[in-house]
Amino acid sequence: MKISIINSALLVITGLIVGTTSSVHADQVTPGISNAKINFFHNDGGSTDPLDPSNPDNPNPSQPIDPDDPDNNGTGNKGPLTVDYVSNVDFGKSFITGDIITLKAINKNPFIQVSDWREAGNGWTMTASMTKPFTNSANGLKLNGAVMKWSHGIVKSKTGNGSIAPTATDFSLDKSAASAIVMTASDDKTGKGTWLDTFEGSNTPDAKKDAGERLGGNEKVTMSVPTSEVENGEYTAELTWTLTDTPR
Repeated sequence: MKISIINSALLVITGLIVGTTSSVHADQVTPGISNAKINFFHNDGGSTDPLDPSNPDNPNPSQPIDPDDPDNNGTGNKGPLTVDYVSNVDFGKSFITGDIITLKAINKNPFIQVSDWREAGNGWTMTASMTKPFTNSANGLKLNGAVMKWSHGIVKSKTGNGSIAPTATDFSLDKSAASAIVMTASDDKTGKGTWLDTFEGSNTPDAKKDAGERLGGNEKVTMSVPTSEVENGEYTAELTWTLTDTPR
């Protein structure tokens, strides 16, 4: 009986609701229709400017990009897969002393920049090699025992880049000219857009000048050489940075 009474009450309430429904109808207004359009294309012919290695989102990076490498404006390379920037490294001026001379870079934030704008890329690999050893500009003497080390690089891109970050590795370069892996993008979902491998020192001071020396403090990029090989003079090495469309 209780169930029957409850059902009846519900029916009465329903009837009241239907009976009070308004019969007034709003006028129908025809909506307006618009379109939005965009035409995308791949950057297969332009070059990519160097980004700010401290903050890639910076829309107005300082010029020069690296105050310790002021004449370096980037490679200007064009195409869908490019090396955009590689730093020239300065190790300053040092006394010849001890058994092994180890120097830190003067550059506070050297970096490498790569761009991949391909529609159907399957990843890439960046390698480096010392294609010419440190050579004395006056007498041609070569520092055959010199080794450069790059360590603890930090990979960066702009905030809006939804691609998976490439993998950076520590590497060493010497007179053997052997290729060392710098960065790798393993597949078509990795390393798209523009990426930097930055080597900013943890607390890099301005170059120290003392009794004719000019020494850097960036512990992430160093060189060492046996003192027995060194004579007075300026030495320069050539580094070659190679980007291939084959991931490793």
